[in-house]
Amino acid sequence: MGISFLFKFRLVFAAAVMIFLTVSAFAQIAQQVIFTFVNGASPVSNLTLFIFFPEQIQPVNLSAGMVWNLGTRTLNVAISQVESNQKVSLPVSIIGPAGTYQISGKLRGQWTQIGQNFESDLITVETTIRGTGAVSVVQSIRSNLQVVAVAKNVALPIAITLEVAGASALVSSAVTANASLAVHIAEALRFLQFIGLGSFRIRRHKPWGKVFNRLTGRAIKNATVRVFEVTFQKLKDTQFTDENGRFGFLISPGSYYLVISKEGFQDVKTAALNVKGGEEAFNIEVALIPESGAIAVAKPLVKFLNSLMKIINILNPWILALGTLASIGILVILPTLFNVIVLLVYVSLDIAKFFLSKKILKSFGRVIDKLTQQPLALVVVRIFDVDKNWLLTSRVTDAYGRFKFLVTPGNYYITCAKEGYRAYASQPLAVTKASLVSWDIILEPGV
Repeated sequence: MGISFLFKFRLVFAAAVMIFLTVSAFAQIAQQVIFTFVNGASPVSNLTLFIFFPEQIQPVNLSAGMVWNLGTRTLNVAISQVESNQKVSLPVSIIGPAGTYQISGKLRGQWTQIGQNFESDLITVETTIRGTGAVSVVQSIRSNLQVVAVAKNVALPIAITLEVAGASALVSSAVTANASLAVHIAEALRFLQFIGLGSFRIRRHKPWGKVFNRLTGRAIKNATVRVFEVTFQKLKDTQFTDENGRFGFLISPGSYYLVISKEGFQDVKTAALNVKGGEEAFNIEVALIPESGAIAVAKPLVKFLNSLMKIINILNPWILALGTLASIGILVILPTLFNVIVLLVYVSLDIAKFFLSKKILKSFGRVIDKLTQQPLALVVVRIFDVDKNWLLTSRVTDAYGRFKFLVTPGNYYITCAKEGYRAYASQPLAVTKASLVSWDIILEPGV
């Protein structure tokens, strides 16, 4: 399975935002602040200015007469003499991350004419360290109170509400008893679970399709599954589901739909399914609705919800992508620990989805030429039951050398035959659970 563009985009973009936020949070930007005060009518001497800095910033490139006390975060500036009505401007270089800070201070000195000591507080100075480029844009967004309010009061509650909806659906299903009502609620809860937890859903897809009873959830055996080409409505293949409700096809790239039928159930026709080169074909689950009076009551709602679920399944990758982007936007506006965790959950699930996709079982076997290592088409592949020595079924490899057998627990062996190649017979293989034959077979040229 290839990795979708949306997945790559989400993962790379989320990582870039996390790096950007980290760098912007800790980036140290230098800036100059000018402290100004005007003396009164009397001259002063032995004047000292005490400037108190917050945790995030500190002075740098200190001039003569300046002393920085890191313990008290105080900058002491000695000013020997100030005349009457003299204006004093004191430039101080500071460094720290982008943001707005409040700096306070006090003056301490002596009135020269009367020899009296004095101390007075300075007006608190508010200074803004401005970033450049993207940092400046983020800073302006965070300073917009309306944007922050929307992110905090609208976006976050929606995310929390969706999670509560999914949890509530699980609790509600546990107390549902009526069989007819169960169909309504089961369908509705599947929809709620998708909305509430769908963006976080990671499900390991099996390399085969499955038909099951919508009401009981049990697999349906011997259901007829037919594959039709969309363009010409041509029947391409027919299979019957095994005792585990499974079916599997090897189909050339194109657009197809399935028709599933079983006595006692309503027929189902799927939407168009696009098969691309190298992709697994039709590893979908199809639910059949029993034909009965109790279930008939639920048909209109089930039909509506089925149509709705189809639309949602189509939009599912985009919903997840938009959810990731929304969490990134919220984190940029409100860089809190909770929002960091939300984004990390999205990223973690995307990474988990990537690793799980690598572990999906291959859904077919291949026959390969020993010398050229190229796949062989039109090879007759047969599978036998070892214990009964019965031929179970035969397949002919397609243009990509592929074949497919769905098997139940038991002992099997495979034979292959093709003109110009030596006959092949495998060693007996013990299968302990419902699976499929998906190994590669090497044929050696010769007679």
